[in-house]
Amino acid sequence: MNIKLSRRTAGLSQSATMAVSARAKEMIRDGINVINLSAGEPDFPTAGYVKDAGIEAISGNLTRYTPAGGLEELRTLIAEKLKRENDLEFSSGEIVVTAGAKQAVFNSAFCLFDENDEVLIPSPYWVSYPDIINLAGAKPKIVQGNRQRDFKIGVDDLRQHRTSRTRGLILNSPSNPSGAVYSAEELREIGLFCAEQGLWVISDDIYEKIIYENSAFVSIASVCPEIVDKTIVVNGLSKSLSMTGWRIGYSACCLELAKAMVRLQSHTTSCVSSISQYAAISALSSLDERAEVQQQMVSEFDKRRLYLIEHLIDRCGLSVVNPKGAFYLFFDISPYFGKEADGMEVSCSLSMCKYMLEKGNVALVPGVAFGEDHYVRLSYAASIENIQEGTTRIINSLQKLQ
Repeated sequence: MNIKLSRRTAGLSQSATMAVSARAKEMIRDGINVINLSAGEPDFPTAGYVKDAGIEAISGNLTRYTPAGGLEELRTLIAEKLKRENDLEFSSGEIVVTAGAKQAVFNSAFCLFDENDEVLIPSPYWVSYPDIINLAGAKPKIVQGNRQRDFKIGVDDLRQHRTSRTRGLILNSPSNPSGAVYSAEELREIGLFCAEQGLWVISDDIYEKIIYENSAFVSIASVCPEIVDKTIVVNGLSKSLSMTGWRIGYSACCLELAKAMVRLQSHTTSCVSSISQYAAISALSSLDERAEVQQQMVSEFDKRRLYLIEHLIDRCGLSVVNPKGAFYLFFDISPYFGKEADGMEVSCSLSMCKYMLEKGNVALVPGVAFGEDHYVRLSYAASIENIQEGTTRIINSLQKLQ
């Protein structure tokens, strides 16, 4: 059946991470032993005290619609969290609870940008940013990150790409896919440039709690007060508390924009699941339990990160961005381009990932989905046993290409 789709959806691509993960799960259902290192989803269970709060909400019949912007108690807790942990002042009315951080980015784009507006997106970028901007009718303008600076961008890069139509910047630190973390000094320089140019900043802070070595997370609005009124802080509980399926994200921004987002949300999702919101209230109000859960998760992620660097990256001599945050390795596979094994030639990140999946039974994500075709992304949000086996399979598959 030939359906004429709208212009907005006709050019919309499927999320590469979701597509790879779906193919891996399909192979697993067919009885193939696939090691899935593609999904950006913590493998830890949601903490017991959070699950209990969700169950209590169901038992207590707290299953009705909530206000479109979220329960007042939850919005207040989020505002308190931002003040306590990020030195950011927002009222509860400036908080909008969303169905994951992705919806917060979506809301921001739809409320701020129009046709012919340009939005700067540093590369490598999270796969959904360009499509979200396209859906909003604006134009994503890719700013190539500097490989010698772990793909981070600076003011000079922004200045080269800014035009009279540029209205915003999406910034993600720690970064998916590279794991790069911007310093306070780097963020302040970028913030001052955006303030000078009158640009909006969508600051995606979803990986703020997953930090390694001597790095420290800083939100751009906290180190550059000049940009606070034009910054949308985006965050959520998916990554930091292993609550991906609960779909709890949020945005914090000026009151006028927050009200516009609530109006938009009232006509799209209506509100986030009440059960998830009550679970989030428990998650955010139980400070000691939350800190303990996050510390344990980060400690395990760091062990996996170090294992991969030693046993995969160093052993194979791969060029990699040293991840200081998040839970991904983003490494250069271009030295294998033009090589062939088992009847498959590797010529790009997509063909490399197809080769790894079909012949090595390891699921990775092609870098082209993030704007960097010479790289692939490996997620170490998987058990150490799967990481060890996956590492062996990747090494064997690469050796066949030599």
